Amino acid sequence: MTAHRLPESECPSCGYRVDAASGISTDEAPKPGDVTLCMKCGQVMQFTATLGVRGVQPASIPGIDRATMRNIRRAQRAIAILKGN
Repeated sequence: MTAHRLPESECPSCGYRVDAASGISTDEAPKPGDVTLCMKCGQVMQFTATLGVRGVQPASIPGIDRATMRNIRRAQRAIAILKGN
């Protein structure tokens, strides 16, 4: 897994500073429109044209399928468990 440095931005929900991203199943750098999660609060975010992040509702992302939705929910549960919530 490769970490990719990004322009610093903040999670719109908790203010956590986002300045890097890594993929679970790929070493590709994130692209505008890719989906990510805040590692502090689990907020679903999407990369902007400048690779900043903005909060989104998963259902509003064009082309999102059920398997991806399940993976998002699993990752959010894992983040909550790791944070002791």
